[in-house]
Order: sequence, then C-alpha cells, then structure tokens
Amino acid sequence: MKLFRRKENNILQKLLLPEIIEINKIRQAVFQYGINGENEEESRSIVWKLLLNVYSCQKHTWEETDNLLHKDYLTFLKDFFPSQKINVTDETTDADQLLLYEIDKDVKRLFPKSPFFLVCCFIYSITKNYFLLIILGRKK
Repeated sequence: MKLFRRKENNILQKLLLPEIIEINKIRQAVFQYGINGENEEESRSIVWKLLLNVYSCQKHTWEETDNLLHKDYLTFLKDFFPSQKINVTDETTDADQLLLYEIDKDVKRLFPKSPFFLVCCFIYSITKNYFLLIILGRKK
C-alpha cells in the first residue's frame, strides 16, 4: 500500500514540475489518487489554487499572484478591522452608553414581546445597575 501511495504522490509531483501546468491532468490525478505524500501541505495549497483558477497554468506568474492577493488581504484587514483605541475616554464610553440606551428604547417600542430582545434588554438593564421587569414593562 505504501508503494502505491508513493507512486500516486510521484504522479502529482511530476505534473507540478513543468513550467506550463496541464490542469486537466492535475484534476484527473487528484480525482483518482487524492493529494497526499511528502509535501502534502504545499501540494494541497498549489493544487487547490490551480483547480479554483487562482493560479494560471504558467508557473512564473504564481509568485506575483500570491503577492497581489496578500496585498488585497492586508488592505481588507485594514479597512474592515481598524485598530482599536487603547485608551478609552469617558466621552466614548458615554457615547456608547447613549447609543445603547437609544437602541434599548427602540427595541422596547418595536418588539416588546420578542424573546430575543427581552434577553438583550435584561442584560443591558443589569449593566445599568437597575432591574427592569421587562415582561411587565416597569422598573422595580
């Protein structure tokens, strides 16, 4: 069985060697034998990128593609996950509390009997140091 697996791995490795890759042969080899062997992680990454058309058939473009995708990923992280402020001031805390209060008021008005919002309102009320009997709608 090990000899057979080595043969399978060699087939895939040989298909990845040329400068211009034949994707149909890669697809067929992966379908028949899977991806395994000595460089399984590296081979798996390359094969998936080939099969999903991330990489072109020409090997010399792969590094450039990786660099472009990495830049795009870093830009995505910078745009959607801005760095958090380390020092939280009282002004930001007050603004957050005011926003939570507005949300709390709107939720009570729009969906007073929704179980999901009842739990959220209850948790918010506990953080404000008063107990709110939500079901009856009065402070206690």
